[in-house]
Amino acid sequence: MSQRAEQRLAIEPRLLQSIEVLALPALELDQYLRDAFERNEALCLEEPRAPLPDRPVRPRRGEDGATGRHSAWLEGLTGAEAGPRELLMAQLEQGDFAGTERAWLELLVECLDDNGILREDDAALMDLARRNGLEGSETELGRAIAALQTFEPRGIGARDTTEALLLQLEQGDADYGSLCTLIEQHLTDLERNRLPKIAKDLGVDLVQLAAWIERLGALSPRPLAALEDSTAPVVAPDLVVEWDGDRWHLESVRGTLPTLTIDPEVAALARSKDQSAAVRERLRGRVRDAQWLVESLERREATLLRVAAAALERQPRFFERGPTGLEPLQMTDVAEELGLHTSTVSRAVSGKSVQTPFGVIALRDLFPKEAAEGSNRSRGEAAELIRELVAGEDSTAPLSDEDLVRELARRGLVVARRTVAKHRTELGIPSSYRRRAH
Repeated sequence: MSQRAEQRLAIEPRLLQSIEVLALPALELDQYLRDAFERNEALCLEEPRAPLPDRPVRPRRGEDGATGRHSAWLEGLTGAEAGPRELLMAQLEQGDFAGTERAWLELLVECLDDNGILREDDAALMDLARRNGLEGSETELGRAIAALQTFEPRGIGARDTTEALLLQLEQGDADYGSLCTLIEQHLTDLERNRLPKIAKDLGVDLVQLAAWIERLGALSPRPLAALEDSTAPVVAPDLVVEWDGDRWHLESVRGTLPTLTIDPEVAALARSKDQSAAVRERLRGRVRDAQWLVESLERREATLLRVAAAALERQPRFFERGPTGLEPLQMTDVAEELGLHTSTVSRAVSGKSVQTPFGVIALRDLFPKEAAEGSNRSRGEAAELIRELVAGEDSTAPLSDEDLVRELARRGLVVARRTVAKHRTELGIPSSYRRRAH
């Protein structure tokens, strides 16, 4: 038996919930609030006054030929929430297939990879078929593969990427033979932008070759991706910065999130002596949890506004030049000014965004960690200048990374070539030899 004195730090559930709510971005917070409403009868949920905008849809590839037929089929298909393989099975159900052929097709659909490619060889497929009790020879297998390759979108059931592209061509096309040659023999050259070499090998000029390449752009090396959800995630800003005529004004965006309040009937039942002690105790716990969540939401909004306002106040050039005017800023500086812990500031900006006159930007972008090498200007400005230089370059003689280093130096930004290459990659800008226009 012994005694000892010690100190322990215990975080109350109320504080843990507040930290969790603060760290959630808008879209995740929306689901979090709806889940909380489902679990707690003491909460009332009011739908957003201004619902999230419709998700932008990426343009479909190739609205003619085989992929055009797929688009028409997909638009008329019900149950678009189903996954790609479920949609393939729906086509199987709609088709006129005999029992044995249907069984083979079901097996092949399960063997497709995530791109819709059938990468197993015939021996492996036959072995799998026997283990699943299917009767037949390689003849039945070949017929099933041929039937699968008639499914939409075209390219499903190919044995590799090249065959997937070939299956999407129209055999009656006047340029069918040339397009096949381009796919079968020159994909590597296309990737490396060796257009003059390809044109010489095919015996055509660059104009004709460019027309063929444009047509290849309508084909997909991942045919199964056409059945996936083609919507892009919505960026729901948490804050908005607007000019009110005299000054910049920062406010929270409330219309995109549901509103939670305490249900007055449940709160009254929790106090009513007509209820048993057990019921009152349970309902008081529900009301207490609901109150904690409502208070956590209020603290989240207040903290976001304080942190964003302090950061924007320290970034005056941002309102003049946009992201290129951002200066290096440490979260510790803002935390000290507001009397918060640095981790609180980090949670407040993580995954959050703010709508500005220059577009929706991540709140964390207001805290550039460092300046460009040898300069007191931010890395964001270096990246923006690289984007501008590439946009204004001569496409027949694109700027190399070394050229970009020299151009940035003329503008007072001294950076290394590896830094330029890193920014270029992050911006999604190909290397100079792939940007060259012939």
